[in-house]
Amino acid sequence: MHTTEYLKMEFIGKQVTIIHCTDPAWTNKSGCILDETKKTFIIEIDGQKKRIAKKIAIFEIYIEGKNIRINGSQIQYRPEERIKKTR
Repeated sequence: MHTTEYLKMEFIGKQVTIIHCTDPAWTNKSGCILDETKKTFIIEIDGQKKRIAKKIAIFEIYIEGKNIRINGSQIQYRPEERIKKTR
């Protein structure tokens, strides 16, 4: 499966690690994606809900037994729109 196909999948409930971020405090943080909006992920990190803007980070999301790297700026859509718009 190509990375573009992974961009169309559901991310809620998936494990994620923030590989790079313009705010270094986020780099290497890991957790579970609880919710997604057009511009943010809500991630449970160390038992707390944290909101991070998609456009400022590169995420590694564990999907179907693989770690997939995704640039957050590529997925700045509502989850239901992402299926149609990602390329």
